[in-house]
Amino acid sequence: MAIVIIVANQKGGVGKTNTAINVAVCLSLKGKRTLLTDIDPQGNASRVLSGGRFAFERSSAEIFSEKKLDVSELIEPACDGSPDKEIDNLYLLPANDALSNAIKIAATRVRRESILANAFKQIDDELDYIVVDCPPNKDLGFQNAVTAADIILVPIDGGGDFSLDGIGSMLQSIEELRGEGDDAPVMRVFRSIYDVRKSKVNNKITKELTEGEMPTLTTKISDSTQVSQGILENRAVVKFAKGSVVAGQFQRLTSEAVALLE
Repeated sequence: MAIVIIVANQKGGVGKTNTAINVAVCLSLKGKRTLLTDIDPQGNASRVLSGGRFAFERSSAEIFSEKKLDVSELIEPACDGSPDKEIDNLYLLPANDALSNAIKIAATRVRRESILANAFKQIDDELDYIVVDCPPNKDLGFQNAVTAADIILVPIDGGGDFSLDGIGSMLQSIEELRGEGDDAPVMRVFRSIYDVRKSKVNNKITKELTEGEMPTLTTKISDSTQVSQGILENRAVVKFAKGSVVAGQFQRLTSEAVALLE
């Protein structure tokens, strides 16, 4: 059965999509059969891992709009930089512009928070990991991801005084959806877009994390131009600059996340 890792933060611009992309690629590089499922209507993870495509005839929108569906028909090979360079062990379930409306329509369905989890049951025997790039809000897409999750990764931007805004309410939503029992997902926050030179902000965030008793991964992801350069080439930084410091950080973050369930 596949382990579901979701990357979520209701605040945009915190490195959520870059984390989902690079964690998925890191898992595939370890020989793990991995599916990146994009349920962010912006579709940035889909563009990168499709080699730069902006349009998809079939997408994750169908999971929310269709009651009877063969999920495997929505999946395609993930790519590194161009559509003709497939990444071994990595697959993509893309998002398109129909997703937002499909999620709104799904709000009328019975057991609507479990739509995604039920869809994953069709394919999880064929996969080791499913990584979900969540929307930057707490809509039904986010609720579905939380319901399906085994591990929840929450990137916290190190760039300003509002880095922790909304985290408390998001954690409350997670608890309301999944509770605190043995079935609850393992949740960890981690520092993303981290700039060691911003000592005042870093100290403030560290203090707030400590005082709030938020479970935190030790790995920090640096603020690196190599990440954005890779995205411009439709490549994960762990492929684009595989010997770089930030690529090593994503590899360690992935290993640390996977170890949460070992």
